[in-house]
Amino acid sequence: MKFLCRQCDQAMKLVTAEGPQAGSMTVAFACPGCGHEIAMLTNPEETNLVRALGVQVGAAAGPREPVEPMAHVRAALRRQRAGAFVTEPPGAAPTWTAEATDRLGRIPAFIRDTVKQQYEDFAGRHGVREITPQLMDEARDSITP
Repeated sequence: MKFLCRQCDQAMKLVTAEGPQAGSMTVAFACPGCGHEIAMLTNPEETNLVRALGVQVGAAAGPREPVEPMAHVRAALRRQRAGAFVTEPPGAAPTWTAEATDRLGRIPAFIRDTVKQQYEDFAGRHGVREITPQLMDEARDSITP
C-alpha cells in the first residue's frame, strides 16, 4: 500500500512512526515533491491488528536500509512450508448465520478471509458448529487484551 500526493502524484515517503502509546500508533508521511505531509493515527484495535499480522512499519533494522512496509508478510510468503494449507473435508467448516455473514461482509476485503478463518478456528476449538454474532464477540474478546 502506498499513499500518493494528490497534487504531485508521487508516492509519499515515511517520515516517522511512533507508538504505540495508550494502544494507538502515529505514522507520518511526506511528499518528496511538494513537501505536503499527512499523518495516520490508529486506534487500539487497529494497532492490535497490525501487531497480530507482524507488520513492520518503517525501515528494517540497520543503517540506511530502505523502507520496507509489510516486510514480514512478504518474507513469510516467500518461504511457505509444505502442508501449510490444509483443506478440510467437505462439511467440516462451521455454518454461518445470516447476521454473522453480514457482519463479516463489513470487514475490509484484504483481511476478510483471515478473520473468517480465525472465527472458524475459534468455533472449532470450542466445539461450535454455527457462527453467530455472539460467537464473533466472544472470539474477539478472547484475543483483545
